[in-house]
Amino acid sequence: MRLALELSAVADAMRAQRFRRERPNASEDEIEALMEAWRGERPGAEAGDSAGRSVQWPRRR
Repeated sequence: MRLALELSAVADAMRAQRFRRERPNASEDEIEALMEAWRGERPGAEAGDSAGRSVQWPRRR
């Protein structure tokens, strides 16, 4: 679990660095806003990272 969290932190740092390269004049607040937007709508993972179809949560029986 620790490794997964560390990898997630590294991925976030890499994405933030990419935003900085693409927008060299952006402030840290602007970079953080871009990161928040990206986290909410990551292309390819709009419904989450798991395989399969989306279901409502919590499931009702």
